[in-house]
Order: sequence, then C-alpha cells, then structure tokens
Amino acid sequence: MTAALETLRDVAGDGQLIVVFQPYRMYRTRDFQAEIATALAIADQAVILEVFGPGEHRGPGEGGVALTAAVDLASRHKVFVPIWDDVPREVLRRARRGDVVVTMGAPPISLMGDQLVSALAEQAGGNGPGDDDDSGPGGFGPADDGPNGTGGSSGEPARPYAPRHAAETPSEPIA
Repeated sequence: MTAALETLRDVAGDGQLIVVFQPYRMYRTRDFQAEIATALAIADQAVILEVFGPGEHRGPGEGGVALTAAVDLASRHKVFVPIWDDVPREVLRRARRGDVVVTMGAPPISLMGDQLVSALAEQAGGNGPGDDDDSGPGGFGPADDGPNGTGGSSGEPARPYAPRHAAETPSEPIA
C-alpha cells in the first residue's frame, strides 16, 4: 500500500493525490491501523469508508472513524464517510483538475471507480464516455499515447479515453 501510494504521489505531480479507502476486515484494520494510517498520510486527501467486514463485530474505538483519526493529515484533508452513496459527492468537493483519485482497499471499493469517473466528468460538463469530442470524459484531455491510451503499442486494445482526473486501482485483500 505504501509503495503504491508513493508511486501515485509521483504520478499526481502538481495535483493532489486523493485516496478513497475502504478498510478490509476489523481485525486487519485494528492490527495494522498504524501502518495503514501511515500509508494513507502519503496522500494529500483521504476519504475513508467504514470497514468492510461482513458478520464482524466492531468494538468501541474500532473501525473507519478510528482509522481516520489515526491518519496524520490535517482534519480538513481527511474525512470519514460512512455511507457509500455519499463518497462521490465528497470526492467532487475535494478534487480539482489535475488531481489523481484512486480507490483502494476491500474488494467492493473496485466498484466505486466508475461512479467517481462519471461524477467527475459530469461536474466538468461532459458526459464521460461517449462525449462527442475526443478530449476524454468531461474534457479532461485527450487520451495519452501510453500502453492503454489511444496510440498504445502494447498490443492491448486501445481505449477511447484515458481519464486524467480520476483513476481506479484494482485492489486485493490484504494477505
């Protein structure tokens, strides 16, 4: 997690790195809270959801609120968002053109990426995929010529756009 966020911090350049994080399992979040909080502090902004732990009991002082408090960022740069549907609105409030938004954590968080890209594109005045111009979702700029861009040479199919305002990183459970 630390290595991924350090790399993404470099990718963000002059923009902010905004991480949307959903912790996975209460015992993991509790046992590794210090390490997770240190990694999240690499970001400029942290949006933290409640722990995904079906069937688990959350004890006093455990969970997303406790993790948010442990992240060494100013209070205005971190927030606990307990309701899934409120996350895109919170990201829209924080994100600006040129920022990198990444989702990390429990398996369900991978479903958030499309919601964030759509919300960011809509805020910018575009409709996301299918805009009439070739500038990408919401006019965030043309797709790059990298391996997954329109001119990629990796042999992978080209994507019609490459969002520069929001990114999703597939996540895997912490082993």
